[in-house]
Amino acid sequence: MANSRKKYKLSIYLVKKDYKKLEHILTEIANTHKFSISDKKGNLGTLYVHKGFKTIPKWYDLFESILAGQNLKIYNISARALLLVNISGRRFCLSFGHAHYLINPMAIERNFGLKVALNMGGEFSLRSVDKTSLDMIEIKTKEQSSREVVSPISISILRWIF
Repeated sequence: MANSRKKYKLSIYLVKKDYKKLEHILTEIANTHKFSISDKKGNLGTLYVHKGFKTIPKWYDLFESILAGQNLKIYNISARALLLVNISGRRFCLSFGHAHYLINPMAIERNFGLKVALNMGGEFSLRSVDKTSLDMIEIKTKEQSSREVVSPISISILRWIF
């Protein structure tokens, strides 16, 4: 059972209204296991679990000759899950692990999370903004403040997004 005091970072995606069929929303349905999630009131959604695969870490070969003959059994194991829920006539995907790779990027509403964050806290309660240029060379920048303020540059960027 999940600890009620523990906090989880949620990645929530809003599915576009035009995407009705599951095979148009998820990219790897065949490689997932499907579980119905429900409570006393009824069905909450469907959990799609993509079983992990075992790989040897890339850095292991640096030590392989030094540790020859010793079977360390060092592996990376990846597991991911995606919860698909219907709320008020809209579909949402909650991503756990690296399950966002299971979602068709064309099926989700762009900037949904940013719009939710701005509506919940207001544009002047932001403390940082991550920006990526869309030029030939991708440039990533981050503006951060110790207080809840946003520079006029960031506000103009937010207006451009919407």
